Amino acid sequence: MSEVSDEGLAQMQRYLLAGERPVIVTRRHWAVVFEPVASAVVGLALTSFVVARLGDSARAVTNACALVALLLVARALWHLWEWWHDWFVVTDERLLLRYGFFNRRVAVMPLAKVTDMSYNVSLVGQVLRYGEFVFESAGQDQALRNIRYLARSETLFAALSNEPVRRARPDVVAPTALARLAGRRLPAVGEVLAGPGGQARRAPAAGPGRRR
Repeated sequence: MSEVSDEGLAQMQRYLLAGERPVIVTRRHWAVVFEPVASAVVGLALTSFVVARLGDSARAVTNACALVALLLVARALWHLWEWWHDWFVVTDERLLLRYGFFNRRVAVMPLAKVTDMSYNVSLVGQVLRYGEFVFESAGQDQALRNIRYLARSETLFAALSNEPVRRARPDVVAPTALARLAGRRLPAVGEVLAGPGGQARRAPAAGPGRRR
């Protein structure tokens, strides 16, 4: 199964830079809307029971129950609408999270600023196959620090960890954010590497701003 949703890519394409390649484009797991939907269903069921038992004998009670049920249904529809339009995107350069509907927001974090990455899976998440991504960075963006309820989190984490970030200068060998986070071995100084066109070149020595 592809980690890039065609529907999500069509909606998020406007936020991508020229030449930026999406690695993950996904919605959150449906579990994020389980509670609002379940509350609405229970509210409707209880309202139907109360109306059937009391009828017109307690009009104020039945009207109050109907109003509460209506509010619960409206709340569930609102959460469903937001869930359907929210997208989490990972490209070879950035993390993006689009959320909100009337007040649409897009949180962005360059992958180069990510200092640590992990994911957490609860017991329920193991059963329903969702988890939480945690990103640490120097300038924390709270919207992107914890991405909860991501479906197939283990598969997404593997795809994210195995994806090298595109370098701004392909002629310079430098450790990338995802390579560091995935624990990949970086080329040693003087190690012969294949350059553009198959030409051999050596990895440069680490300098300022180039940590090994």
